[in-house]
Amino acid sequence: MKFLTLFALIALLPTTASAQSLQTLIPGIIGFIDTVLIPFLLGLTFLIFVYSAVKYFVIEGDNEKGQEKAKSLALYGVLAFVFVIIFFGLVKIVTLTTGLESTKPVCPDYLKEKGECKSPPPIPGKKPPVPDGFVN
Repeated sequence: MKFLTLFALIALLPTTASAQSLQTLIPGIIGFIDTVLIPFLLGLTFLIFVYSAVKYFVIEGDNEKGQEKAKSLALYGVLAFVFVIIFFGLVKIVTLTTGLESTKPVCPDYLKEKGECKSPPPIPGKKPPVPDGFVN
């Protein structure tokens, strides 16, 4: 409980110092999960599966107990892979339903007031929206 309280205080500290708002904190966390954490976990589960396959066929090829351990490790690797993909799907569902998808940078209030916010560069692979009345 102490860890959770300390983590919440540290996470919200920039918000209390007016250095960052929750509008940028939550999409930042979701963006980190989406772009860094999930690919890392997918790679890790793949490496666990490959290690268990090598262990099953090469290292423990003549040992029955070793093959059983390698088989169970491969099963755990596949299950972890499935759970990571399910977690990735849940993160995508939450981001799309709540509108927290971080496709454009957030312009701070002090820059909006000065009129210094530029429109974000186009996202590769996506066409910019066509205004009504124009034909593409």
